[in-house]
Amino acid sequence: MSHLEYTIRIRRTSQTKMVYAVEATISGNLATGAMLSGGPVLAQFSLDQTHLHAHFNAPEMYSNYLTNALFSSEALCTQFTKLCAFAMAGNNVHLRLDLDPEDEGLHSIAWEHLRHPQTKQPLVYGGKVWFSRQIVTGQMEGFQRSERPDVHALAVIANPKDITSGWSLASIDTTAEQRQLHTIFSEALVPIKLTVLTRDGGAGLPTLAECKRQLQHTPVQILYLVCHGYRGEEFGLLLEDDQGKTAPISVADFVEALSVGRPLLVFLASCSSSGEVHYDHFSALGPRLARAGIPAVIGMQNPIAIKTLQEIVPLFFKALVQHGNRHYRN
Repeated sequence: MSHLEYTIRIRRTSQTKMVYAVEATISGNLATGAMLSGGPVLAQFSLDQTHLHAHFNAPEMYSNYLTNALFSSEALCTQFTKLCAFAMAGNNVHLRLDLDPEDEGLHSIAWEHLRHPQTKQPLVYGGKVWFSRQIVTGQMEGFQRSERPDVHALAVIANPKDITSGWSLASIDTTAEQRQLHTIFSEALVPIKLTVLTRDGGAGLPTLAECKRQLQHTPVQILYLVCHGYRGEEFGLLLEDDQGKTAPISVADFVEALSVGRPLLVFLASCSSSGEVHYDHFSALGPRLARAGIPAVIGMQNPIAIKTLQEIVPLFFKALVQHGNRHYRN
């Protein structure tokens, strides 16, 4: 079995027009992928983001428009079709999108909705192609990795007293969350110290100030955040204040708090209320954390139900603590 890394680098070429340059490169073990070898594919495409986002709540139209725009180049379309066939044959393919760090519009796009350029089948939901975004940043100074570091996980679980009465949002079962985390991390191959910030039996309150204090005083490798999000002029997080009531936290304030002791991995399990969704509310936090120098960020492009998170989180962390393979398939 071969493993290929396929990187699509996208950079905006014009300040006045939505025109983008693309460079697609392949790396990895090409033992059985000779048909994919060769130099990078260079292409260009245009994308009307206003038109695209108008279809945000119509997933099929959104997906098809985005796919047709990105793969409008015959050379890129042909290479990517071969790559998909390579993945369908049982080989490991990791698709990375290297997005222009200065273009906020690119980061607001739900690239996870990309489809096969010919069959139009969803690309990243079948488990054949692994997908991630990456941002090139100059804020990575100060990280030192050892062969087997001491691992400290900080979990922040916010369930304000007034989350239901004041915000009409579902209560989060903090006891169940804590039990689940302790069970998962106890099965790790290396010892993981878990600190939980929650109002119900935690080591401290799930306030922004306490989160910042923990990061300042103890090196944290994993930060796991469970809370609701809100939609105002921009997306924000609903943590707690010292009295246990809701404390709306802006994206800028949260990013600043994490910058004092940058974790290696941040998992943002942020839920939101149902209803109409605007495309950019859920896109700001992940890219901003990445630009601030957080090496790995997992977040939700769209609102997500608590029940769905309860299914995703155990699978992810079990794979992480048992063998550290982010590409674990179950």
